[in-house]
Amino acid sequence: MKICFIVYCNLYLTPYIENYLNVFTNEDCDIICWNRHGIEESRVGCQVISFNKSSKDNHDSKLKKILGYIQFSSFVKQRLSKYNYDLVICLQSIGGVCNVRVLLKHYKKKYIIDIRDYSIEGIPIIRNIEYKLLKNSCMNVISSNGYKHFLPKDCHYQLVHNYTDIDCEIRKRIISRERKPPYALSYIGLIRFQEQNKRIIDLFANDNRFTINFIGKNALELQSYVTERNIKNVNLVDQFPPEQTLNYYAQTDAILNIYGNHTPLLDYALSNKLYYAAALHIPILVSKDTYMEKISIESGFGIAIEFGDSNIKDKLYKYIVGTNQDDFAKQCDSFITKVNNDNILFSKALYNIEEVWKKYEDCSR
Repeated sequence: MKICFIVYCNLYLTPYIENYLNVFTNEDCDIICWNRHGIEESRVGCQVISFNKSSKDNHDSKLKKILGYIQFSSFVKQRLSKYNYDLVICLQSIGGVCNVRVLLKHYKKKYIIDIRDYSIEGIPIIRNIEYKLLKNSCMNVISSNGYKHFLPKDCHYQLVHNYTDIDCEIRKRIISRERKPPYALSYIGLIRFQEQNKRIIDLFANDNRFTINFIGKNALELQSYVTERNIKNVNLVDQFPPEQTLNYYAQTDAILNIYGNHTPLLDYALSNKLYYAAALHIPILVSKDTYMEKISIESGFGIAIEFGDSNIKDKLYKYIVGTNQDDFAKQCDSFITKVNNDNILFSKALYNIEEVWKKYEDCSR
């Protein structure tokens, strides 16, 4: 089977592609990705086809962003029209919307829409296009059941968690490490929502019980804020190779996942940090009134941070120091077991993709 993945960003920002590639180990796979960050990327066993146009993410003008999407979409359409793929997988819903004509004309019931966040659903015209795509796909994939709050109710969705197994020996080494103050609170990955990050910095500024780490692309944007306020317990590390991710988690005592709330973009997503937290037995700090809060606290390893709570730092310190590690470990492992069971169901659906086509045939009627 000849498969094409469409990725509207750099490949390193879509680790969940492994959920598919782990199933399609013997298939011929192309990955068309937008090389926004000017880096060379590869994936063993796949042909990576890069569209090389730099982007500064949130710093580009609206016109430049639109032009970039138009140019990359044209690049994708040419490839999809030229090659007769057996299956096209859009790893973000925007990939489907921008290529809707070619998908519905040439790949009806031969494409998958993978929805990773709330991004385009607030625009009525685009929401209607997405609905047509979801009705005519062979599978609709979501990474959070929270997305069902804003997605069409009459379509079927296959849940897959943004989690891949961590090497057993590495995992044991990280779990068994000694933890002592100052406790490291780390945000590891692409650093976004800088105003929210400044609130985090202000909250923990110069509290000698904690060190705050922002590790990833855009972290150095916070340097002037930290320097001007003479804050000594904040560490900033720029973009790093993905293979170093676990090294940074090995130095972390609690994971920062405080993005904000009360907007669909933030309220319903499940971050990959949730799975690192559970797999590595590390508490995760989340925003109130989010699906992340619901899942992490119900599962026994989450802490909701309220900036207005004057005692929140003391509560956090007591939580880290006083948690019964055996109980904590059992709760983390129980969550990962549920995640693995869900992902097995997803893998089975991919293995039987032709049956999936038949199962959802009625969706297009």
